[in-house]
Amino acid sequence: MTESVCEAQFRTMEKKEQELMAQADVTESSSGRALIPEGNNEDSQLE
Repeated sequence: MTESVCEAQFRTMEKKEQELMAQADVTESSSGRALIPEGNNEDSQLE
C-alpha cells in the first residue's frame, strides 16, 4: 500500500511540474515574442 501511494503521489507531482513548466514555456515564449517587437517599436517612436 505504502509504495503504491508514494508512486501515485510522485506521478501526481511530476504531472503538476510538467504542466507548470509547459505553462512557463508558453508564457515566456508568447510574452517574449510580444515584448520584443513592442519594445523595438516604442524605442523607435521615442527617438
